[in-house]
Amino acid sequence: MKKIITAILILAAVGCIGSRLYFTDSERYDIKISMIKIDKSYETIKAYSKGADISKSDVLNAVNNIDKQLNILLTKKPSKNPTVYVEHLKEVKSILAFVKESAKDGSVERTRYHFKRLRSSCMSCHVRYRVGINL
Repeated sequence: MKKIITAILILAAVGCIGSRLYFTDSERYDIKISMIKIDKSYETIKAYSKGADISKSDVLNAVNNIDKQLNILLTKKPSKNPTVYVEHLKEVKSILAFVKESAKDGSVERTRYHFKRLRSSCMSCHVRYRVGINL
């Protein structure tokens, strides 16, 4: 019995720690569309950082597409913790600026480094700000 109660308390604590952000249904749809568009551009940058034969212009277009979608996401503020959400997206945008500069210079190693930072930031955003969207 103690184990069951402990497990329930742990699950409740984990649910409280991982704060869920709340969006309206129309905002969820817009966010899902933006995330799908981001995912396509993200894969282009990922391939470039791994050394695939992708032109700089394709990478820069991917970065610009992600930046445009992040601007759209910045207009969709949740009802819970909106300032934290906005600050996190601005952090992602700043890392994305470094990815863009690295791609302009043609430095795959620097792009890989900044891409890893971008990936870890995006993953923490996905874990921290669940919006009920599975890609």
